[in-house]
Amino acid sequence: MKIDLLLMRHAEATPFLNEELDGERRLTENGHRMAASNSQYLKANNWPIPKFVFTSGYLRAEQTRLEIAAWLDAGIIKDWVFSPQGNSVAISDFLAAFLSKLNLKEAKEDCICIAIVGHNPTIADLRSLLLKNNDFDHRGFQLCELSWLEGFWGDQSGRFEGFEKKVLT
Repeated sequence: MKIDLLLMRHAEATPFLNEELDGERRLTENGHRMAASNSQYLKANNWPIPKFVFTSGYLRAEQTRLEIAAWLDAGIIKDWVFSPQGNSVAISDFLAAFLSKLNLKEAKEDCICIAIVGHNPTIADLRSLLLKNNDFDHRGFQLCELSWLEGFWGDQSGRFEGFEKKVLT
């Protein structure tokens, strides 16, 4: 199955105070501007349009998603697996299970685009895992960084085979 994956870290958020309140951190004014700017860039430069957007449900990821994808008619899926405490293997397994349930022939689509708005280090580790880079990218994603992975999700292997097409920082 041909797939475009848009991996994105949330935009700038209020400072971290404690673990209990981490999920409630909001975007700053600058964070809203960053996400809105990326949204305009995506529309103006013919990036693929996601059919589904996955997030952690953390407020900063949700606000980033709203800025980026408000103009989309996309399914929204929130799951803890996309949180800062998630891990890249669990996300890859989640994607494999999700994609196995889709029938692109019935949908008359030859490619599906999925966006994930996530957190460091999970989103950077996912990119490394999907691109089979065993030296995980400990640099992480910059705030509001977006990576477009293009390739195929193997029907037999249940894994991604592809490359990083573009990066927006």
